[in-house]
Amino acid sequence: MTDGHAPAASEISASEVRAELEAVLQSKPFSSSARLSRFLRYVTEETLAGRAASLKEYKLGLEVFGRGEDFDPRVDAVVRVEARQVRFKLADYYAGPGIHDPIIISLPKGGYAPRIERRAPQALDAPAQISLPPTVPEPPRSGVSWLTWSAVAVAFLLLAAAIAIWVWKSGPAGQPPAASIAVLPFTNLSSDPGNQYFSDGLTDEITGELSRVKNLRVIARASAFQFRGKVADIREVGRQLGVATILEGSVERSGDRVKIVAHLERTSDGSHLWARTYERQTADLYAVQSEVAAAIARNFPGAEGPPPSSRRPTQDEQAHDWYMRARYELEQGTPSAVQQAAADFQKAIDRDPMYAKAYAGLGSALYNLGAAHFNSKFTDRSGSERMWRKALALDPALEEAHCGLALLAMQYDWDWRRAEEEARAALAAGPSARAELRYASILIFHGRFKEGGEHLLRSQDIDPLGISYMLTRGQMWILARRPDKARVEIQNVLDRHPDIVQAQSTMSFLDLQDGRPDLAQARMKKLEQREPSVRVLEAAMLAYEGRRDEALRMIRADEQKWETGNVPMASFALVYANMGDVKNTVKWLERSADRHEWQALSIAVNSAFQKMQNDPGFIALKKRIHLLS
Repeated sequence: MTDGHAPAASEISASEVRAELEAVLQSKPFSSSARLSRFLRYVTEETLAGRAASLKEYKLGLEVFGRGEDFDPRVDAVVRVEARQVRFKLADYYAGPGIHDPIIISLPKGGYAPRIERRAPQALDAPAQISLPPTVPEPPRSGVSWLTWSAVAVAFLLLAAAIAIWVWKSGPAGQPPAASIAVLPFTNLSSDPGNQYFSDGLTDEITGELSRVKNLRVIARASAFQFRGKVADIREVGRQLGVATILEGSVERSGDRVKIVAHLERTSDGSHLWARTYERQTADLYAVQSEVAAAIARNFPGAEGPPPSSRRPTQDEQAHDWYMRARYELEQGTPSAVQQAAADFQKAIDRDPMYAKAYAGLGSALYNLGAAHFNSKFTDRSGSERMWRKALALDPALEEAHCGLALLAMQYDWDWRRAEEEARAALAAGPSARAELRYASILIFHGRFKEGGEHLLRSQDIDPLGISYMLTRGQMWILARRPDKARVEIQNVLDRHPDIVQAQSTMSFLDLQDGRPDLAQARMKKLEQREPSVRVLEAAMLAYEGRRDEALRMIRADEQKWETGNVPMASFALVYANMGDVKNTVKWLERSADRHEWQALSIAVNSAFQKMQNDPGFIALKKRIHLLS
């Protein structure tokens, strides 16, 4: 059977097709995604019923993805996005577990009716030869990959932070691994709402303790905190995070006493596995955290409890309290909050000058002042380096400090060898989505896309739903020539936070790449009403479409105040690159490098600059940043 028509009984029977469908849906590529499985099952069954011609985008939006009658495929790309993922998942399946299957199900581009065909007998020992997208798509037309820099803030998200399609290490029948857990934010039951920092800090530190348990997969904070304050079915939480268990609890603080209630639940049925109440002095908080982690570990056969720590991070209770306050402020991300975080980290250090984690936190706060202001001019580069080095002098295994020094080495010193060494040291400290993402960026900036992609996937496995991580992974996937994966990441952000400017602008450029300029421009016009700074990005889109004069008029005002404005120099470079103006592109990229903007690090692999790679000025710039091979 081909082209979506139901097979004749003499060719492939419906029972054979359904048997193959079940084999596909029970495989790793599909068992971890109910959404994709539902899509593939629906289109296959409709095709078998002779209704292949009715498989239109609008119908699929309503029947498969639960959209309402006002669903507009021109605005909501959910069907196209999921169809693309089904194609790649099928490719994964037939290149792996289904390599010898006698029947092949594929989803040809340009439609939603599956192609079902019998594998030629002589080809049973060879990889499936079916019409599927290439592993690495052809590079898009020059100019589109400037979506790497699709929003001013995206440039800093990787620095500040550290699909709904991710690779699960699946257990039997496609379930998440039995030894897997997410710690949801503990509820603050204290009479003082200001104690929220304390309950968040406790959640973070229990998560950290559990991450030291061998053979236990622990979901990162950023993903788990997506469920703060939400009433969600435990099974749905488990499905989205890809875990078999959830740890929840509450914290009630009164004076120097604290009451902690913790309970472990199985996500498959919501049953309780373990529960305990602790009533202690706040000075005993470290001991409680260790007890909880050890008790949890005993629920997972094969998991080994956290190794005994040689000493507490600090013996000073007040220093620890200042540290938790600072962590809470740093997570808020606003300029005033990050400034306050720096002050509170310093107070922790004043109380305990040997507090390594407080130095690491202060380094992050000083660095992230740039992220908070959306302008790298505010970054305290020297101060952050001093703090991170001091932290490592006290504790050589601190992942946060190694990640920070890796960042400085590549962004400010352009010392790629040292950056890679620091990133490796961060990875050696234990599972970390931040470290995986940092190392992935180093590899991708040097065109090592396959290796970089592997680390991006590991980042997804640890932190599948963290907003900043998804945004950054989307940008990295674009550089790595995988816009399909980029779209999935960005769509996941928009599904949860539809108003995030960075995600909306990136999706606009992905729409442009997919040949839908009207949709892209409409989205950008709406964004400009909320965030005027995106007009430079809109100008880059106009330049890409050949509307040079309009683009120049749009950027004129921002260009004239470039020294005092907040628009990245690299954004101006993208406008001129899309016009084919090499001289002005290089001029703005040189200014970007002068400011050590993150965007300048990708010039060797960004296809916006593909046609000028041999220009003497461009070569000199790559040499300056040490990006020449």
